[in-house]
Amino acid sequence: MLVNYERDAFRRGAIDRNRAFMTAVDAEVRGHVLTLTALAASKRLEVDDLPAFREEAQRVVKSQPDWQSVNLTLPSGQQVLNTNRPLGSDLPLVSDLESVQRAVRTHLPVAGNINLGRTKNTYVVPVRIPILRNGSVAYVLTAVIEPDGFAKLIHAQHLPASWMSSLVDGTGHFIAREPPVSPGDLASPNFRAAIAQTPEGWYRGITVDGQDSFTAHNTSQYSKWSVGFAIPASEVNAAAIRAAWVVGMGALLTIGLAFLFAYRAARRISGPIAEVAKAARSIGAGEEPPQNTRHSEIREVRDVAEALSEASTAVRERAQLVEREQSILIAADRAKDEFLAMLGHELRNPLSAVSNAALLLNRPELPVERRNAVQAIICRQTEQLTRLVNDLLDVGRVVAGKIRLETTMLDLSEVTQTAVAAMQATGRADAQRISIHCDESVMVQGDRARLQQVVTNLLSNAISFTPVDGAIDISVVKEAGSAVLRIADTGAGLKDADRHAIFDLFYQADKGLHRKGGLGLGLTLVKRLVEMQGGIVSAASAGLGKGSTFTVRLPLCEDRSQAAALPATASPAAVLLTILVVDDSEDARDSLQMLLGIDGHRVDVAADGPAALQALSQEVPDVAFLDIGMPGMDGYELARQIRHLYRQRVSLIAMTGYGQPEDVRRAMDAGFDAHLIKPADLETLNAVLAKVARRPKLVVNERRA
Repeated sequence: MLVNYERDAFRRGAIDRNRAFMTAVDAEVRGHVLTLTALAASKRLEVDDLPAFREEAQRVVKSQPDWQSVNLTLPSGQQVLNTNRPLGSDLPLVSDLESVQRAVRTHLPVAGNINLGRTKNTYVVPVRIPILRNGSVAYVLTAVIEPDGFAKLIHAQHLPASWMSSLVDGTGHFIAREPPVSPGDLASPNFRAAIAQTPEGWYRGITVDGQDSFTAHNTSQYSKWSVGFAIPASEVNAAAIRAAWVVGMGALLTIGLAFLFAYRAARRISGPIAEVAKAARSIGAGEEPPQNTRHSEIREVRDVAEALSEASTAVRERAQLVEREQSILIAADRAKDEFLAMLGHELRNPLSAVSNAALLLNRPELPVERRNAVQAIICRQTEQLTRLVNDLLDVGRVVAGKIRLETTMLDLSEVTQTAVAAMQATGRADAQRISIHCDESVMVQGDRARLQQVVTNLLSNAISFTPVDGAIDISVVKEAGSAVLRIADTGAGLKDADRHAIFDLFYQADKGLHRKGGLGLGLTLVKRLVEMQGGIVSAASAGLGKGSTFTVRLPLCEDRSQAAALPATASPAAVLLTILVVDDSEDARDSLQMLLGIDGHRVDVAADGPAALQALSQEVPDVAFLDIGMPGMDGYELARQIRHLYRQRVSLIAMTGYGQPEDVRRAMDAGFDAHLIKPADLETLNAVLAKVARRPKLVVNERRA
């Protein structure tokens, strides 16, 4: 650090001297410029009286000891007057044409580069000013200056004999130097590289004399000349080394004294430190650290002992926390395994029934009445599979926060009655006695579809755990400013532990092999959907075998005037349509073709995008059902091409397994009119077709009786 400090002191001193010398050089150049400016104001020059102006210029040259001559040149560099030559002589171009061009271009005074003069064959430096007339340069007036004047400036600095100082022009040639060199010689490559890189700096390099030196340099923004101070590296380093020796000896002495002090102090603290180390090892072994070090006379030892005691407590608490977390992870892993086993069981049951039913339908000897029963089995089990998959997708969207509610003012009693009626229509509620008490309107702000899902899930749960001929009581009332839905059953009931965890994801109160089914998702969906609409849900039970009561409380809305009307039930399409089904799954497209064909629609099929475009070129249908995830050309690209070719002549329906909000948005952007999620039930298909049939752009045939 001291070596660097000494070197920095040399650097700062050299740079300061450089700046002062550069200021003196600039002042000298400005003095020449002022003299030239006064000469340029001559009346003789204004009227182009060159003989008289030459006499004036000669008088000025005699008054300036460093001036060799004055010349007047045209902007091209051609001399028209030189005080060293008779008027009318054949004068050559100036030697430093670049500085003339710079004065003409900038309209500013210019200090040129050193060059060999053509009149006396000696090195000179030109200082030029432009003479303007009507905004343009008419002449360039130049003072030709001998470098000795600048050498005197360097000599006046009285530098140490071993130091070097130099002044170079814009091309890197010496104007003056101490110790002297021939004017016009090039400066060292190190110096030229340094001034090209930065206008001011400090570097270590070799001078033109071959000496290892530290050099400070500075370039003038006014004259574009550069000055440099070079100090031998041996001088710079010598002072630094001397300082380093002094400090080094002092450091050695200090280290020796410190060693003696440390030895004595160590003997006082080594004992307590050993006790602290023993205490630290006891923490690693899970033991309570000894307390004797907490009363040490050394404050730091006491602090460490106190910290070790606190750390011991924290380690034990952390161990307990880790043990609890491991228990939670083991329970979660066990719950995952149970859920996967349960999922496999719940999916295999309906798949087994559907598989058996499909085999039966292939037997020609199966009676008609049995065939109808088999078809009913397929419908029921397909509905069960659809419900399981929908529950999985819904709970995933709810947990991820991707469910969007469409809230309106609605009657909770009306919603409940509609959901119960839909459940009863499926026949699932035929084995229990269901009573409904929804005599008055109970207005809430909520999403109709999601509230119906809440009622359906709670009722399904009650049906699953209520025996045949058991009772299920459903009521909707107003209580203390809340809308309250209660579903009470006389079924299996709940233990206290189950009552608190029944709404957890994948939780099953009945874990036996003969449990009633389900994935443990329905009540989780109920809780999340109710909370999203500002409500709460709770479960109550008097114990096992004594039934359960589930209660939903929602904020009550007293204003009925804004209640949204119930949507009209979609009816089957009243007209015959031409339909194109595009799907890469043969079973999916053929089954949809048969399902739509039963109602009298004329249905064609295509296996991919190119085949669909070929079919459209022969006949444009009223409706096209397009699958999205097809190989090659997907449904989005096919929809865009159809819209480009046929505009709005055909209604496009997306029929896909992709059902996220982003998927719906992409479908609408691609030109689809509607988006259906597989599997779509017949009621939904008829509703879409009925809407299409009402569009005035379609030409359709009325269904005949």
